[in-house]
Amino acid sequence: MNRIMVFGILIYSIRMLIGATSTLYILSKGLTLTDIGLLKAYQALIILLFDIPLAYIADKYSRKLSLILSTIFASVWLFLMAIGESIELFYIAETCNALSIALFSGAFIAYLIDNSHIDSKNKNQIKKILSKFSKYQHLGMALFSIAGAAFITINSPVVWFISATLTFSLVIFGFLILPKDCKTPPIAEKTKIYDDIKNMLSIMKNNGLIIPTSLGIVSASFFYQLLIQFWQPLSFSNIIEKPQDGFIFGIILFFILMCQSLASYISEKVERIESVIIIGNTLNVISIIVFLYCLNSDALLFPIAIILMFLANKLISISYSSIFHSLVSSEYRTTMDSGISSISRLVLVLFLPAISFSINFFGWFTIIVPILISILLQYFDRNISMKNIIMKGFQ
Repeated sequence: MNRIMVFGILIYSIRMLIGATSTLYILSKGLTLTDIGLLKAYQALIILLFDIPLAYIADKYSRKLSLILSTIFASVWLFLMAIGESIELFYIAETCNALSIALFSGAFIAYLIDNSHIDSKNKNQIKKILSKFSKYQHLGMALFSIAGAAFITINSPVVWFISATLTFSLVIFGFLILPKDCKTPPIAEKTKIYDDIKNMLSIMKNNGLIIPTSLGIVSASFFYQLLIQFWQPLSFSNIIEKPQDGFIFGIILFFILMCQSLASYISEKVERIESVIIIGNTLNVISIIVFLYCLNSDALLFPIAIILMFLANKLISISYSSIFHSLVSSEYRTTMDSGISSISRLVLVLFLPAISFSINFFGWFTIIVPILISILLQYFDRNISMKNIIMKGFQ
């Protein structure tokens, strides 16, 4: 389990070497913001198309091989970005990046859980594993993002070459160090796709918690993506006159990643998953109060409100992901996880433009609407009623 965690932490951390400066680097190559928007839309489309099929193949044959292939595609993406001078090459690079993400996203969590030798039906044990990984993942990402932004100029390809080289070295690490796939119960490789789809639908039908838990994951993922998209203009629109000051953005990004590591630590140490959900939603309410106060009087507190939102979101996200993975069957874990990820991306594509329009038309307070919807969904759903969670949490 520890070897799998180290592999995942290194993958996420090395990618963050270019995390704080990637957009500015692409702009320095002559692309416009419109070009970047189209490039990212293309990337999202590729992930949406290939996420579930690649996850199904990983479930069927080898999650370990899926992770190694993901690492190869990631190293090719970073290398092509380093040498890229034309928009065509950037599109090829983003194709590799999208395939890398699709190969990695669902397979890694399934591989980690099923090789951890825990009771895969125990949501609290799964929470502890996911929290431990997330704690060190975000700590590593914070340190690597600062290193990548602090020591190398924005328009230099050197950091991309370094990242590509380090990522490719993980391919060898993966082959030699990662354990074999542990599949319990074993996958029937000769079953047809139709039978597998019918089995997954049967799992969802027979467990009433899967759909509401999935809604919780989608809601948390959607709000997380909103925060990723808008934290920079939201934090600094009324604070500094020169928002292009990269150092300030780098410091705030560091604290955002560190607060997610803190949230993961809290989730790991708090024994009951119900208590984690209570803490997360309490922080959600506090962040809304701070946010609304900032809108009316003190914009300098905006970064604090944003950090509280990231903290609460991570607690909620880990909790619902843990519940979800305790409900699904091991042999379809990657496929069903990727299915939820695909729904989350589709929701983002459908509703992000509407949220952006609402922010322009009504103001920044619109961004708290997803938090309120998430809390209301939890409170009124009869399967995961917050009333029951609160009672269990304080028992």
